[in-house]
Amino acid sequence: GFSFQPAPGFDTVVTIQDSRKWGEESSFRSNNNNSLDIFEAYFEFRDIAKTGLTFRAGRFTMDYGSTMHVNSGSSGSTGQTYDGARLAWHKPGVLKIDAFTTLVKSGLGPVFSKDTREDYESFSGLYIATDHPVKWVDAELYGFYQDDAFANFTMKLGTVGGRVIFRPVEGLKVSGEAAVQFG
Repeated sequence: GFSFQPAPGFDTVVTIQDSRKWGEESSFRSNNNNSLDIFEAYFEFRDIAKTGLTFRAGRFTMDYGSTMHVNSGSSGSTGQTYDGARLAWHKPGVLKIDAFTTLVKSGLGPVFSKDTREDYESFSGLYIATDHPVKWVDAELYGFYQDDAFANFTMKLGTVGGRVIFRPVEGLKVSGEAAVQFG
């Protein structure tokens, strides 16, 4: 892949990937599934007009909080990407707010469907987190919504939750998280 920074605060990133899940290929000699694909391709404007706003659009990875609900899948070889747009605001030492709307292939869908296509689903969210305004505690609130969008099945799933991170002494971090899903 490559990244290009034509001006300060403006990035363009493209990453090509040929990675497959174990046992996916019928032969190790060829790429039967034509797996070479664009893993990431996005542009990003950072700290727009010194306001703390960042805008990203294209195909990108995301990690939020404990990465329990939204993550890049970095523990696997293929990863998870999202196609869409993300608007973030960050006031260092105070607060971070992210809002996004994307299309994603989640693998969720009817198991016994005659249509074997992996349809995209819409996935949107809002994530609010403190950025160390108090040395020993931070908090996060989030809300996510996934919908079958263009797919031919009905799935609507909402998640709301929060997390608190305590750092009572140097080197010790204790966190608690609670979330509820509905739909």
